[in-house]
Amino acid sequence: GNIIFNLDKAKELRSKSEDVLIVEGYIDVVSVYASGIKNVISNSGIALTERQISLIWKFFLLFYLIL
Repeated sequence: GNIIFNLDKAKELRSKSEDVLIVEGYIDVVSVYASGIKNVISNSGIALTERQISLIWKFFLLFYLIL
């Protein structure tokens, strides 16, 4: 898949942080985002694909995979 949930909002924060959290699903994104951590994304599908990882690398220097 190509879709990364919340990528549009997380990209806007790159001037403040060049890292991003990758969580398991969109519910996790909503929960983390609501707690105040805005640079959080998730894949939209069963697995994180190479295409999604490449897309993430275009915008962020470092990512943390949190499952």
